[in-house]
Amino acid sequence: MERLQIGRYPSELVAVSGLHKLDDALDLLSFLKADDFVSSELVKNHSRSAASAKRDAKRIASHASLASLYAGLCLTSPPEISFLPGYYCILNLAKCVSLSGPYSNEFDHHSRWHGATYNARGRAAQSVLTDEVRVRGGGALAHFYKTLTCHAITSDKVMKLKDFYHIVPGIGSELSIVSGKRRSVWFPEFSAQDVAGQITVEAVVKTWTEKGAEKKYEGNVRRLPLLKGFRKKPNTKGVFVKIFPSISGLTLIDQVRSNVATEFLSVYGDDYACSEQAESFPMPEEFASALAFFHLSSVCRYNPEFMEKLAKSKAWPMLLAMRRHSLYNSIISAWSYIIQKDYRIQDS
Repeated sequence: MERLQIGRYPSELVAVSGLHKLDDALDLLSFLKADDFVSSELVKNHSRSAASAKRDAKRIASHASLASLYAGLCLTSPPEISFLPGYYCILNLAKCVSLSGPYSNEFDHHSRWHGATYNARGRAAQSVLTDEVRVRGGGALAHFYKTLTCHAITSDKVMKLKDFYHIVPGIGSELSIVSGKRRSVWFPEFSAQDVAGQITVEAVVKTWTEKGAEKKYEGNVRRLPLLKGFRKKPNTKGVFVKIFPSISGLTLIDQVRSNVATEFLSVYGDDYACSEQAESFPMPEEFASALAFFHLSSVCRYNPEFMEKLAKSKAWPMLLAMRRHSLYNSIISAWSYIIQKDYRIQDS
């Protein structure tokens, strides 16, 4: 079998910098504010006509400008209220993505409301992990989800934060302290072969323990949305297989990519990783960040007593870490979507 490097996007772009990564990410937003640049990317990477690209590039530039302003407010505001501008930064980045994607014609139908609700006086508001939000079947967040996954949210989903906080990037260590459970990040390795018109793909899924020992995935493959349609290889721990007919004229790696749900991959250092998720409602990490910030922005507005409680709890360092990590990740994710490359910033 041929070993294949499967990333979120077909290729990657690495930038080397001596600045802080978040500062570099904020500078990237300046490119998204340039509608001539965005227009050319939409034509090149998203098969848009020149007229369509020019129209939506202007709208993307406006949302990117707002995202940049809200990011500045998030990073300079008192922490207790910083999640409100932080959410609007991430919401506007989500709209940049939605305007770039295959369902941009639905944007105006969804963009005027959030697509999620929060019961500020609900009984679930005892801790950050027991609290919950309701995701609606329409609205900006639902449109963002459909753009990322090509699947619509067809009915309301009530989600406890503990069910998706492990997907939010950059807070794994803090979440382990808050929840008392060590988060497992799983690393898939793909190989494939084309024999007699049938492509066989094998995915080896593994992680490493705290002591550095290799550990193969033994859970249900349906909890790894990345591997939708794969089946466990008999009598082989941590190996999953998918077989499908090959298509003449397409490369092996392109055909494998089209049979892997790459939207559930995350850039993890120099590698790619995935997480176990609820089978009923899997989330790409940027959607999980948007939902987490929607929740905290709602707490800011409607439940100040709970915000005070959070600020005095062991969850607070996790939330402060998330504020910066999610901003960074959301900017890089939006940028990567528009240029259709996995963008990494490495220290010089």
